[in-house]
Amino acid sequence: TGAPASTGAPAGKTARATGAATAEARRESTAEAAFDDDRTPAVRLAARLAPLDRQARRQTVLDLVIRHAAAVLGHSGAGPVRPERSFSEVGFDSMLAVRFRNALCEATGVAVPPTVVFDHPTPDALATYLDAELSAAPGPPSPLLAELDRLAALLAAVPPGAADTEEVGRRLDGLLRGWDRRTGAPDGTAPPPGPVGDTATVTDTATADELFALLDNDFGNA
Repeated sequence: TGAPASTGAPAGKTARATGAATAEARRESTAEAAFDDDRTPAVRLAARLAPLDRQARRQTVLDLVIRHAAAVLGHSGAGPVRPERSFSEVGFDSMLAVRFRNALCEATGVAVPPTVVFDHPTPDALATYLDAELSAAPGPPSPLLAELDRLAALLAAVPPGAADTEEVGRRLDGLLRGWDRRTGAPDGTAPPPGPVGDTATVTDTATADELFALLDNDFGNA
């Protein structure tokens, strides 16, 4: 019989390529996990709830309540916690109630009162309360606004006389002038351009809100 037909690249090269692809996928997965870990539990929860319909949202909140209640009681799963069973029935006391309340505050971002398990004595009732609170709360800040907050903190930390501060000022000045040209003054008229070399630049007199609005618009149109 003849020699078997070649299947392409040698086995060693194929294995190395597969290993490299696997390592790259693992690095990407690790990077994504690190990004997720940068967000608070409350922000992650809000992101999960945002696309859900009312029923799915309510179920997600109920699952969260049951999971945290069971964890406070020392169970890895739901344990004895059921939607209709009271917290006192499954073993909650005052100390566990406080621990549970603290966990819910962190997980949801809601200012849960210390008496929550007495005010809403079952997971089902508590989920109804939390769902209403989460629906009424403002949504998490957009990623763009979070980036603007980071920029503001970065600029505030730059010491006077640091390298590139003049260039940063010129860039911000140019962006603000461009913003003014696009939007005009509040009365509908375009503001005078002003000399570029003027020592009192636009950035010297602009408020923080004006700079944020400027950068918001510029980033959104990049």
